[in-house]
Amino acid sequence: MSDRYRFPELKEMGEACPYYRLLGLEVMEVGDGYAVLRLADAGRLLQPDAVVHGGALVSLLDSAGAISVLSRLSVRQTVATVEIKVNFLQPVGQGPLWGRGTVVQLGRRLAVVEVEARGPRGELVAKGLGTFRVLARDE
Repeated sequence: MSDRYRFPELKEMGEACPYYRLLGLEVMEVGDGYAVLRLADAGRLLQPDAVVHGGALVSLLDSAGAISVLSRLSVRQTVATVEIKVNFLQPVGQGPLWGRGTVVQLGRRLAVVEVEARGPRGELVAKGLGTFRVLARDE
């Protein structure tokens, strides 16, 4: 993994983010147009039927998507989510979850990203597509 894709900076950003800390999200890997995040203790985020709350999964995927785009941008740019669509494929209850975002298309103003979440045994639990607005940091 190369520093060229801003891994140390983006990992530090994740560690400093109050929402990431609240959920337990960790930036694990960043490369050219992709990012992998881990939700270490998904058992803390269960809904009443003892499966991980869909909102927690969407947060994992939204964050992985955003960081995958940031890996391709300059430090003077940032992103904001325009839209994210997620299909939940199977319930998951315990263990770490992994989210991956992969840039499909990066334009001057918009980026499209594929996202997926995998459970503790590598099983695909959610798949989605996100659109992110590319912004200057001072906007």
